[in-house]
Amino acid sequence: DAVMAAKGAFSSWSTLDYESKVAYLERFALEVKKDAENIATILTKEQGKPYASALGEIKASADRIATVSALGPLEAEVLHEDEKTRTEVHRVPRGVVAAITPW
Repeated sequence: DAVMAAKGAFSSWSTLDYESKVAYLERFALEVKKDAENIATILTKEQGKPYASALGEIKASADRIATVSALGPLEAEVLHEDEKTRTEVHRVPRGVVAAITPW
């Protein structure tokens, strides 16, 4: 269900300009910080993690979101350039990624 919802949201997200995406991420980070205690309680119940550790993790995640959103748009990476050619790498969104990560 989560992957399908993300796929549905991707089409509209991928058409947003950079400034709009930053605004969304900044609001998301703020909402996570506002609800950090509730999220930490859920995380503690779900994983058995100590509350203080869960709260720190949630707040650190919100800080990372805010930091990454402020980095600026990705510029093209120039792999090679001479008088006749220029080779660039452009990073663009391709779609939804699902990952299982150890904790």
